Amino acid sequence: MSRFGRALARSALGVAVLVLWAGSAQADGGALDPTFAGTGIATMALAGSGDLNAVAVQPDGKIVAGGFVGLPGAQNGLLAVVRYTAAGSLDPSFGHNGLVTTDVGTGVIYALAVQPDGKIVAAGGSYQQNPSTWEAVFVRYNVDGSLDSTFGDGGIVGPTSAGNAAIAIQPDGKIVTLVGGGPNIALFRYNADGSPDAAFGWGGQVVTSSPNSEYGAALALVPGGRIIVAGASSSPNDLTNASILMRRYNSDGSLDTSFGSNGAVVTPAGVPASASSVVLQPDGKILLAGDALVGSQYVSALARYAGDGALDTSFGDQGVVLTGGANLGYVDGAHSVLLQHDGKIVTVSDGLAWGWGFGLARHLPDGAMDAGFGDGGIVTTTFGAATDGGTRAAALEPDGKVVVVGSTWPASPGAAGGLSFQIARYLSDDSHPLNVDKAYSTGNGTITSAPAGIACDSTCFAYDAQFADQSLVTLKAHPLDGAAVSWRGACSGSKNECTVTMQQAARAVHVSFSLCVVPRVTGKRLAAARHAIRHAHCSVGRTKKRFSFKVPRGRVISQSPRRGRTLAANAKVKLVVSRGRR
Repeated sequence: MSRFGRALARSALGVAVLVLWAGSAQADGGALDPTFAGTGIATMALAGSGDLNAVAVQPDGKIVAGGFVGLPGAQNGLLAVVRYTAAGSLDPSFGHNGLVTTDVGTGVIYALAVQPDGKIVAAGGSYQQNPSTWEAVFVRYNVDGSLDSTFGDGGIVGPTSAGNAAIAIQPDGKIVTLVGGGPNIALFRYNADGSPDAAFGWGGQVVTSSPNSEYGAALALVPGGRIIVAGASSSPNDLTNASILMRRYNSDGSLDTSFGSNGAVVTPAGVPASASSVVLQPDGKILLAGDALVGSQYVSALARYAGDGALDTSFGDQGVVLTGGANLGYVDGAHSVLLQHDGKIVTVSDGLAWGWGFGLARHLPDGAMDAGFGDGGIVTTTFGAATDGGTRAAALEPDGKVVVVGSTWPASPGAAGGLSFQIARYLSDDSHPLNVDKAYSTGNGTITSAPAGIACDSTCFAYDAQFADQSLVTLKAHPLDGAAVSWRGACSGSKNECTVTMQQAARAVHVSFSLCVVPRVTGKRLAAARHAIRHAHCSVGRTKKRFSFKVPRGRVISQSPRRGRTLAANAKVKLVVSRGRR
């Protein structure tokens, strides 16, 4: 596909507010996250070719990315899925040291999604010969990266129809996918086992005919079952004057006639423009991001619509914001739009006009640039002076961090560096550190968090991680050898879990893992003995009484187990108490 043909499968709008980029200095907001791979960027060197086009964050904080790899001398590319831990290292529990490849002919992954059960659904394309066509293919992987035999034919559905552009998983487990490339928008829905959903359109597919050529690039699921598709519309065989396009469908695949004009919204921009990413706000408004061609320069475009498809004139300049300039700006516009919990909006670019790299821009909820992010709202990154490269996809973590994926290749023959997958993670200035320390105690254990971030093993004494302000962080203690857990500091809870409400400041939590170390209680009064036993994280067991000529009434004659024994927390200590003389 040509460069502009590819751009038409992404998002943009007309001329509006043009923001010139300055340098690349970074404030705390938008800085690379040093807790990720040590530098904020994780690199996976490749022996052949490769690229990453899709990314998703699992509930446990692991990062899944998809694309393709081409081995040296091979005639075809392999579907590739790679998984990283939350700390930025390849996940050894997934595939072969974090990488899974699947041979479907010459194939590539364009989109992926993680199911609630942890299975990964990847959608892409596969080149087929005789006749020469680019067909859609779906693959579902188990949590460990193995093919899911309950899906399609041994984990694979396809090749069918044309190549995929986007994918989403409904709450009922059905899979919706969008076929891009035109000239008509095509939607497909599959049951959880990979079979076509007969209740959707005609035998599981919907093709929307139009007198214009239409290109779909992004989709979003609306609560209640409706589906939004974003892309571009142009005159037949004329890619030089495209307009932004949105269509909304009912859950059965029919067009939603309450949206725009009979289910469609077309926004002429005055310049070629298209949509590549869509996200829904909690209030029902719709955010689109993509690119527009202003003169010879591609710029990033951001637009907001009301729930009925009308442009939101309170946003930017009559609903639209363009970010770029003659010398500094997005080459291919924004490929991703992300909505933070506080309403701020992050767009991520593919490349920069001044050189190979990529950029992030953050806008306030009204569309204005956020001066507290990077340099005047812009963050730029390169993967090294000797390499070319860019990004293809981005995702937002629950703590507000931004993850982007892409690849690099040598900038010139003989240059240092080589082909590699790249994943970068950025901090949000709307987050603060949570410090968890394990106070000195008689037992031990590990601590994790949800959202992921805290991962304090049995040897660590303290751990820090950033979490979004106003978010709730659940800390979970995993005691070893029967230890009991107690919490202090900025958390509330009981037993092995506590919850922290993040504020606009650092928070601290102390956790103790304690075993029952049996105290000496012989000779003590019963009340004092019971207090000492409980203070030692033991519990009072059966108490007997007997007459004694030597031990005064009410004092402990003997105990079991003996003092100094280390047992699991709440182990029982049996007592014999004096009745006094007979």
